[in-house]
Amino acid sequence: MPNLLIPAEVLPRLDMPPVALSTGAADPVWLDLPAGRFPYDHRAAAAVRRARRTRPVLLAVAAVVFVLYTIQLAGAAEIPAGVHLFGSAGLCVAGLARLSWQVPSLPVGVGGDVYLAAVPEPVAAQWVARNPGVLLVDRRPVVRRFRPRFYTAGAVLFLIAAVQVVIVLAVGGVSGSAWLAAPALVAAGVTLGYRSVPFGHVRFTTGSQRPAR
Repeated sequence: MPNLLIPAEVLPRLDMPPVALSTGAADPVWLDLPAGRFPYDHRAAAAVRRARRTRPVLLAVAAVVFVLYTIQLAGAAEIPAGVHLFGSAGLCVAGLARLSWQVPSLPVGVGGDVYLAAVPEPVAAQWVARNPGVLLVDRRPVVRRFRPRFYTAGAVLFLIAAVQVVIVLAVGGVSGSAWLAAPALVAAGVTLGYRSVPFGHVRFTTGSQRPAR
């Protein structure tokens, strides 16, 4: 199914077709979402509302499990196995429940624009026909905060730092966990290098050209 990108300048005059984004059904439910007010079918709207209600509970359970494992790894206390099992089971049950609710893809803000994923073809055609400027895109755009040279320079610095760490540790005869710093610096350098690549779906400034299908 196609994806839509609604540019920021189109949002104030956006003319939404009165059909559900998720299925194309008539008489949709209008949901107030962080990215705006959008139409969905009744089943999808109910799933979104359930997901909203359970999200705080899921986050709380995940936070408790994270704290317990952190305490265990730090050796500060011995956590009973039953507690671990209860927390892990809670996360699994919550995750499976969210999958079974079939929550639809929701609008996502991207650098001032709005991205709509997996819109049925007839619905996407209506959106494009009623709103000149709305784009069909292959994938979700990515907006980088800085220009490519910033990421390139950062990648070079991290890789140089990784080499220096290896030399210092090898010359000093250091062993143990200190060697983990080198692969961590390499990973950071590779990540920054990847972020410097100007892929077609990447914009390095909010005002740069948008990817078109």
